[in-house]
Amino acid sequence: MLESAHPDPDAGTLTLRGHFGLRPVTVWLGDDRLDLIRQKTDEIVVALPQGIAHGSYELIVTRSRLANQYDSMSIALVPYGGGNGNSTPGQRGPAGSAGLAGAAGAVGATGAQGPAGPAGAAGAAGPASPAGPQGPSGLSGYQTVTIRLTVNLAALAGTRTILVNCPSGAGVLSAFIYRVPGGVRHPFPPGVDWAGWPTTNTRSQWTFFLRNANSSGYADPIEAGVVCAITN
Repeated sequence: MLESAHPDPDAGTLTLRGHFGLRPVTVWLGDDRLDLIRQKTDEIVVALPQGIAHGSYELIVTRSRLANQYDSMSIALVPYGGGNGNSTPGQRGPAGSAGLAGAAGAVGATGAQGPAGPAGAAGAAGPASPAGPQGPSGLSGYQTVTIRLTVNLAALAGTRTILVNCPSGAGVLSAFIYRVPGGVRHPFPPGVDWAGWPTTNTRSQWTFFLRNANSSGYADPIEAGVVCAITN
């Protein structure tokens, strides 16, 4: 069963956590089949398509084409400030200038070997290199926050707004929402659309918006959630 998805746009990877067993799986993000980097019983790492745009995508993990051999969730790929926990070294400072050459020794008289000239003075030390800039902050405290509720949308124009909050000090990395009739995750049926966006400038809260465009009402239990992290 698929539990959560953690994108890393800088590394170009998407880490999935859940219960996958030992059989090979296929991972789809929208219409793109993703390359598998690593698979364990509780974790799968796949490569994100190069140049993928930010937005909401349907993520599907499948073992076969049979209807009961897949799991899915909707995720949002969004830009997020902050580094990956490693500071970037500062640039090397310029080398110091060379010291002055010492004076040449006196030339000895013709015949016998003249005395050695005095040693030249040591050159001045070059200036110290400036410190490099401070690297960006990393992330810590990854956790998933979910809520479950039942929605009842009227025909043609029924809407519902749902808010999910990260813990204090944490911000949203990605978000997901799906319907869970009988406790099993499914994509929303045709005509029931959703969108999501950060509610606050600090990204501590995520807003989901559901709309029913069908000619009949729609009611279902749903689960909405966010992946949160703390900027160090």
